[in-house]
Amino acid sequence: MFNLIYRDFKLQHRKLTLDNYILGIYGSNTITSDIDVSIGYQAEHLEHYDNVGIAYFTLSIEKLFYIIINSSSIKLDIELYADYTSLTYNNVNGNKKPYYYCNTSILNYSNFITILPIVYGCIIRNYITALRTLDLAVNREPIVENITKLFKGEYIWFNNNNNNNNNNNNNNNNKTAKAFKQFNKIFISIIKNNIDQKTYNKTPRSFNKKTSLNKSSLNKSSLNKTSFNKSSLKSHKSHNLSKKVTSFIRTKISIGNALITEYNKLTPEDKLDKYITASQIAEGNAHAYIAEGNSSENALTLVIYNIGNALLYREESYVMPSTVMDVVINGQKLKRADDTYPEDYCTRVELQNQDTHCLLGKYGYIFSMMEQLGYLFRYYLIITENNNIRLDTHKLIHLKIDKYYKRFENAYRKYTHLPKPQKI
Repeated sequence: MFNLIYRDFKLQHRKLTLDNYILGIYGSNTITSDIDVSIGYQAEHLEHYDNVGIAYFTLSIEKLFYIIINSSSIKLDIELYADYTSLTYNNVNGNKKPYYYCNTSILNYSNFITILPIVYGCIIRNYITALRTLDLAVNREPIVENITKLFKGEYIWFNNNNNNNNNNNNNNNNKTAKAFKQFNKIFISIIKNNIDQKTYNKTPRSFNKKTSLNKSSLNKSSLNKTSFNKSSLKSHKSHNLSKKVTSFIRTKISIGNALITEYNKLTPEDKLDKYITASQIAEGNAHAYIAEGNSSENALTLVIYNIGNALLYREESYVMPSTVMDVVINGQKLKRADDTYPEDYCTRVELQNQDTHCLLGKYGYIFSMMEQLGYLFRYYLIITENNNIRLDTHKLIHLKIDKYYKRFENAYRKYTHLPKPQKI
């Protein structure tokens, strides 16, 4: 029967240990929520795992939608995805406690900027979706430049009050602009502090020299000149640093844009095949990482990058495991979106590799905030640039903006209350 159903989809029959798989259905009963269906894997001993079984399981179900309705599941607002947040569990007094291996709290700055293009790819995917919704030509939009402006603090979109000027739109404007401003204060600070520190910490030799000038020789004119020179030097350094930050951000966005450009050239069927192939690579990396008991941030970076790369081939999805942990597991499954935590919360030994808040760390929450910003910008563009939008659609998009802004707020609040020191 299997071979008959899938004969045109080049899918070979495999036997899976079904007891090791978990089907998770998350979401809410609001009109803004789609149905998130995750296919996960949890076996107590890794030697029992089915080789790249999650990818195979996901492929089998997804292709059924093409067979039955000739379309992907997302057309029915069903978001089916391979869940790699937890692949094994710890048996504690007979209770299965998920082992969350994606501990983004161990990542350093170098790991962060390696993963960054994948997150920008997700943001660009949202931008392109907005452009297509508005029937605007994607190839005519300076996508890289516009996204660079957003993450450099140039909010040209939020200063435009000509389109659909009403209370709801002003509210959407305020929320979206506020979210970007809050995030960029953190983001640009991190980038500035890590870009070419040695270059910008150097003081020109002329200012390091000890002079033998006595007090009588320091007249008012020379003091003013020295003050001017120092001020000019500071301004020059600041300008150069700003240029470097802009160049850095643009480069990472360009890499993300290249990934999405490749994605947009594919047919829906080819996207699915690419997704499954990339998922197989990601799944293999993840199992190897866990099996080796690896605590290397570089090895984890490879796992996260490959998971994100696979999820970029989806029409709709978060791409970072940390975002899924923040929104889906911590927020929807465990109902902890609004929780607050004491400073010493994550120092408790029993929470290690079990508590999603502790495992996210600063970069995990930064990735989550960025993904919420991508969706905020998408729906903000649709609602402000479309003068002919239907009333029911207008209300729905307004609710979507509320939803993603709330998720951003939660991630931002938890980020700002993480215990210190944290890697920056």
